[in-house]
Formats: sequence, structure tokens, C-alpha cells
Amino acid sequence: MPVVHAAPMIDDAIAHHRKRGESTGRGRADLHVHTLYSDGGQSPEAVVRAAAGRVDVVGITDHDRVGGALRARDYAREHPELGVDVVVGEEISTLNGHLIGLYLSEAVPAGLSARETIERIHAQDGLAVVRAEDEMRVGMSPTRTIDDIEVEPGRPTIADLVGAKKWFTDLLGYGPYFDEPFYVGFEVAGYELGLLPDADASDGALVYWGVPDVAAAVADAVALGATVHTAASEVGDEIVTASVTTPQGSIVGFIYNPHFGGT
Repeated sequence: MPVVHAAPMIDDAIAHHRKRGESTGRGRADLHVHTLYSDGGQSPEAVVRAAAGRVDVVGITDHDRVGGALRARDYAREHPELGVDVVVGEEISTLNGHLIGLYLSEAVPAGLSARETIERIHAQDGLAVVRAEDEMRVGMSPTRTIDDIEVEPGRPTIADLVGAKKWFTDLLGYGPYFDEPFYVGFEVAGYELGLLPDADASDGALVYWGVPDVAAAVADAVALGATVHTAASEVGDEIVTASVTTPQGSIVGFIYNPHFGGT
């Protein structure tokens, strides 16, 4: 499963933006996401849409190819209203383990030594990142200039998202249909079971009411005295969710999912 990376990696990415004369503001980033172009579960466009409102920067790093990343970057540029920047990257299979290249313009071939792979990344003015579990195999000698190390910190509210995903997979007997760091979704008898890392754990489990128009449902609820709890946003695959707090303090969710039979 893709991971959210520690602050040093994000800081290096921001510095790289500054070097290129691009946006330098701080925000949330996930710099290791896969798509259907390798072993991910979603199209590049779906990943960008799902990231909107959750992270500011997404690094698409499919295994040994950049086609999905280029497609995601183009889609994000065509839809600036989503507020997502895409970093073109690649998770490269080297002779010494996996390396991640960020800010690439073309694919780096698999099967090279770590040193040659890093040289090719840097030749494109890219950043070379080693996964923590591959650090010993790749090595940190001066001849192998690593720009950063990828680590996996705890989640903000679902501290063990991988563990939660496994628990529900074991309970249901099958895995999620949508699996990214910012949202994990299961389809249960035509209904949505979602793991939201950004959610407030104190809210507990929320029930979502399937509706054909989430924004309209929120507007109707607000007109009756409710307040917006979470604004409407797309979580991927054209699925839109929102929630409101009723005048009595209960939280009610709304969901539009084109895959539901009842909406």
C-alpha cells in the first residue's frame, strides 16, 4: 500500500519546487502513489480527483514506468480547480533494491545498479529517494548520493490504517475496491464502508445516506438548521461524500456512489 512520507521528504520536494520557480507553500503531500499503470487500483485521473481536498501534492510512482504519472499531471493541469499538483515519479527496480525517482521527465530503465540509477535521476534534475527497507542494500556512500529516505510514520487518526484495512478484509472476506493513503473503501452489499485517515476518531462510525445529489442534500439539511460537518468532496471513482451535524448534535452522512444500485 502506498505510504505518507515524513517531513524531510516533503521539505526536499518544496525546495525542489523553489529551485524550479514553482509554488513553495507548505501543505500535505503523498509522494508514493501507484495507479493502474502498475499495481495500483485506480486510474491516474481517479487518484487526482480523490486527492482533491485531502493532499496538495501527489507523487505518482508506478513501478518502472511514468506513463500514469504523466497522464495524472496532465489531468491535474487541465483541472486546476482540484488544487492538486502532481509530481512525476517512478519506483525503479535496481540491482540493489528499489529507488524512487521524483520530478522525472522520462522513465529510468529497470535493472541498473543503484549508482547508475541515481545518476540518471539526477541527470533529469530529479530527486533520488531510497525506501528505508532498501537503505542497506543501496548503501549511503558518497558515490551514491541519496536525496532522501522514505519512511512510514503513524496516521493522524487511524494510526494503523494498514492494520484497519486488514481487519476489515478478514471480517468481510475480501479486500477494498479503493486503496490509497487518503481513503480506503470497501463495497459491502452495495453500500460503502470507508476508512478515512483525516476523520475525527471521536465521531465514531458514520452512516452515509445514499442520495443522487450530495450538495443538494447538504443544502436541504442546512436549510433545516443543520451545520456542515464535512464539505462535499469526491473521494475517487466519482464517489462524493459529505456530512452535517443536526440541530440535536447527531452527525449524518450523505454519499453519492454511481456503483450503488439504490442511488
